[in-house]
Amino acid sequence: MSELSDAEVSALVNHVLPFSVVDGPGARSVIFLQGCNWRCLSCHNPHTIGTCTGCGICVQLCPHSALRQEHDGLPPHYDPSLCSGCRSCVRGCPESSDPRAQSLTVGALLERIRGFLPFITGLTISGGEPSLQPAFLLAFARALRADPQLGRLHLLIDSNGSAELELWRRLAPFIDGVCLDLKAVDEDHHQRLCGASSRQPLAALAELGALGTLHELRLLIIDHALPEVLAAARLLEQHAPSALLRLIPYREHPAPRPGLQPPAPEQLEVMRLAIEAMGLRCVVR
Repeated sequence: MSELSDAEVSALVNHVLPFSVVDGPGARSVIFLQGCNWRCLSCHNPHTIGTCTGCGICVQLCPHSALRQEHDGLPPHYDPSLCSGCRSCVRGCPESSDPRAQSLTVGALLERIRGFLPFITGLTISGGEPSLQPAFLLAFARALRADPQLGRLHLLIDSNGSAELELWRRLAPFIDGVCLDLKAVDEDHHQRLCGASSRQPLAALAELGALGTLHELRLLIIDHALPEVLAAARLLEQHAPSALLRLIPYREHPAPRPGLQPPAPEQLEVMRLAIEAMGLRCVVR
């Protein structure tokens, strides 16, 4: 069997957002991939975590028959022309999945992005956790750079940093940076928030800094988090002092979580000033 070309490599895609100004610098399109290896308490896209098991519950919940079960144990057929966007299927999915996710090739996605080209200067691949589909990331980045029209787009990967470091080394020649979404520096705190160790994300921070591809470090802020913020700032100062530190206040979305409290605005201002006093760039989102 012949090896697939880059354009033929596919990924499970939750959706493509044509226009965003919060997923990197400038006006960008965002490709959200389906599937994540963590279940963070603060997840803002919980419907991108799981993958469909074909249980059929969403088919029963859909009020417009936009989903049809054709084979037991397989994802349902989705007809977007019948979908009202009510999200009954997503809210009722026991796997935190989205039955509307589609398998799309690199070639198909590039053609979709081409239609947005007059309005964007960049592109971000997010999720879910995009590094769970490494063959797609590499194929997409190579194909984008080889495209005469699209190759100029600023390309970022938004990741939790759980991937093997070799992936970042292979991607480095083709991407403009990584937005590393760090939930906590402290191991116990990270375990509580994500159910996973902070060791690999911290290793990714150091590796991306060495590669010169850490675009920004995103740090989740919960209540009184100044020690965590200063610890992250010191790591950034050591490994990637030109990268941006983005403080992301915890928001009670999709629902409040016991033991998690949003920070007060004055706390965020103290953190921002402390970081800037270290000579680092900082923004609050």
